[in-house]
Amino acid sequence: MSIEQIKESPIEKESNLDKNKTDPILKLIEEFIVKPDLSNEDKESINDQLVLLLEEFFEYRPLDAGLPEYKKQVLNADSYDEETDTVKKLVRSVNLSELIRAFNGDAKALSAGNVDDHYANSGKASWEATKIALSEGKTEGPCKTIISFKTDNLEVHPIEVRPEDPRDQKHRVENLTHVIGTIKPEDIDYVLLRFPMKTFPENLMSEEEIDINNNRLRDIKIKGKIPESEEGLYFVYRGINLATENKKLANLQEVSQQN
Repeated sequence: MSIEQIKESPIEKESNLDKNKTDPILKLIEEFIVKPDLSNEDKESINDQLVLLLEEFFEYRPLDAGLPEYKKQVLNADSYDEETDTVKKLVRSVNLSELIRAFNGDAKALSAGNVDDHYANSGKASWEATKIALSEGKTEGPCKTIISFKTDNLEVHPIEVRPEDPRDQKHRVENLTHVIGTIKPEDIDYVLLRFPMKTFPENLMSEEEIDINNNRLRDIKIKGKIPESEEGLYFVYRGINLATENKKLANLQEVSQQN
């Protein structure tokens, strides 16, 4: 693949993909937002379409199982440079529509940070930071979206201790960060999507997920209804690994510059 072909891919910041690819995704997300009373069946139908559209949007990369691959690619990666005392990789919760707009050329879609208030808006590439992002970060539309990204073009600051905040400040300071700048699509190496199991189509589930879902349905039949606290334990994770394509782009750009 030539450098010109790579530059036309959605990982390039200035790409301007055909709106036929982006608009259907944004419309599905909007449908979740403007129609809060959608039935679970309707939500399943939307998610069925959404997964296929996301695979098409990201150049037909199949969505992987999500959580195991995320832990392998993100949490086991070298994310801290001891020699320079710098964090090389962070995780952050974003809206799915922001992510899609960023990959479609919206330069400010993934802007973050405030020079006057270093609140927690990102975290280290750790499972603890990821759990916080999953529980506290943005949720828009059908799924929670977590991105893993490089910090080369960003300012990274420790968060400020907030005595009035009842949450464990020591734990938060150890795991969370404040990032300032715009996250570039080419610096994103992994996208983690978390769907509620009750609105995820069974035809897209693995055998293990189907077994878990059957247990959930059995509990509903026995109890009549699962409490929201228990329903929140049932999720389906999917992931998009962009690291390979980003590395390929970087290598081709380096070769192009040398020539």
